[in-house]
Amino acid sequence: VKTKADKIKSDFMAQMSHDMRTPLTTIMGLSELSLKDDIDDSTRQTFQKIQSAGKYLLALINDLLEVEKFQSGKMELYNKRIAYDHLIQGILDIIEPNANQRHHIFKYISHNKEYKYVITDQHWVNQIIINLLNNSIKYTPKGGIITWEDYFFIENDQLYNQHVIKDNGIGISEEFQKQMYEPFTQERTRLSRSKTSTGLGLNIVKNAVEMFGGKIECQSHISQGTSFIITLPMTASNEAIKKTKSKNISTDILKGLHILIVEDVEINGAIIRSILSKYGATSDSALNGQEAVDFHIHNNYDVILMDLRMPVMDGFEATRSIREATHPEASIIPIIAMTADVFDASSTTTKEAGMNGHIVKPINPDDLYIVLTNTIHI
Repeated sequence: VKTKADKIKSDFMAQMSHDMRTPLTTIMGLSELSLKDDIDDSTRQTFQKIQSAGKYLLALINDLLEVEKFQSGKMELYNKRIAYDHLIQGILDIIEPNANQRHHIFKYISHNKEYKYVITDQHWVNQIIINLLNNSIKYTPKGGIITWEDYFFIENDQLYNQHVIKDNGIGISEEFQKQMYEPFTQERTRLSRSKTSTGLGLNIVKNAVEMFGGKIECQSHISQGTSFIITLPMTASNEAIKKTKSKNISTDILKGLHILIVEDVEINGAIIRSILSKYGATSDSALNGQEAVDFHIHNNYDVILMDLRMPVMDGFEATRSIREATHPEASIIPIIAMTADVFDASSTTTKEAGMNGHIVKPINPDDLYIVLTNTIHI
């Protein structure tokens, strides 16, 4: 049973998520738009630094919220059939440039010759492996050696996917290994002091592995390196994934659409309007849910982008009011939730409110485009 203290903590984290992501939406949105303008190299470098700092701050916020969601029991797996080599390649695409930048020798060695398709939560497998590999890259002096090997084996009729990540970096002391999975803990060494970290990464990894019902093991010695062994239960699938014909999507595909933007922070609404304008869409802006309901009654829109936390009337109530309205398209107009609160952003929550999809702030123009095209089924 959720105690009053748990409820207060959960509400605080939800509000913090919203309050921190809202200004980030402005910072990252304006810098993203500026980078697409015709600007000189010096100005471009300035905006790139702003983008980089914004992405780092967003990563910190995400880490904090993931720890809270694990602690509150709100995190869950979403398993689906995936191509295993696609999962691996997605990780390599992220890790190899990072390793090259540090001049490391990075090797991926696959021992999988049998399982082409598996059923698992790809997002969390990615999070676990990428987090550990990035730690190896970060805490191995330049020019180090990092290897990643993967295996499949069956034990007691259960298929397991195992990953072994080794480096010859600074290592972890025996004393710190006893507490390294606790949140906000860091071992203070000369190299680690030069790195920016919240001390949340290993806590998230361990929680994620346990969410799978898996196992994490570590062997490490100071100045010799570290080895992590991750073992995750998976389900094999003999059925190939049906490939749909991919369309060459053009930005012209949104041209001519009329969209209602419901956003209480005017500058963030202006950023979204500017993004949509570049895609050839027109838009109106409402500052709260009640205005959105009124705009909908007196106009015809192709889609509504609905912020969730607003004064006067929030996005959930506004969506219910729109769905119950007498407007001929009230029940079918696509409504996409926009939220700076990841606790509000689950597909179940937004779907129950009558929405067709959601996007989390800060809003990336490419993500917005994908959500729009997927939701309105162009």
